[in-house]
Amino acid sequence: RPAQLSGGQQQRVAVARAAVNEPLVLLLDEPLSALDYSLRKNMQIELKALQRRLGITFVLVTHDQEEALSISDRVVVMNEGCIEQIGTPREVYEKPANLYVANFVGETNIFDTTVLSVDDAHMIVDIEGVKIRLNNPKEFKEGDKVHIIVRPEDLRSWDITEVESDEKKAMMRAQVEQVIYKGSTVDLILRTEEGRRLSTTEFFDEDDEDLDYRLGEKVWVEWMPGWEVVLLHEG
Repeated sequence: RPAQLSGGQQQRVAVARAAVNEPLVLLLDEPLSALDYSLRKNMQIELKALQRRLGITFVLVTHDQEEALSISDRVVVMNEGCIEQIGTPREVYEKPANLYVANFVGETNIFDTTVLSVDDAHMIVDIEGVKIRLNNPKEFKEGDKVHIIVRPEDLRSWDITEVESDEKKAMMRAQVEQVIYKGSTVDLILRTEEGRRLSTTEFFDEDDEDLDYRLGEKVWVEWMPGWEVVLLHEG
């Protein structure tokens, strides 16, 4: 009987009862919220397969950003009833339209700085006392105040013994404050010499299987030019 079903079972039955009528649009409001992690992952795959098989437009409301990015073909980010950005999951994550979207979708590191000089398609900015040369696709001008946005997985941390002296010119120095092991990745919370908190995600691979960081360890931090997003300063 319905009352004998668990919350997760009731949710799945509700989805089935709604989908069996083959409506033109199906509204799903937090449809997987009562499921455990493993079942939730499986149901995300099932929902996406069901949508493609039936050809029904699914409108999914969720506060789980990973769920939104993994299930959706198109994402709408809203702020107090107003649409901030509409795009594919990749566009919204990798090319946020403004600072609100960059802050809201996923973790991010944001550096506020000023364009020091412009050279062809590049610009020079000062981040944490380090002069860094970045791409300038939006044609920012000298003196423009900008936000430099770098995702945690795009930052790279290096042991101080791994970096040659000439490479240090474009790197920030930081100290490891927290090490969070997640199986396939290690998340680091770093603190720069100027006191800024940074989040980085390091992936285990065949070239660096250990990723053995210690609390208090000194590291150098960088990212590849072009991996950042540059937005005009807001407010």
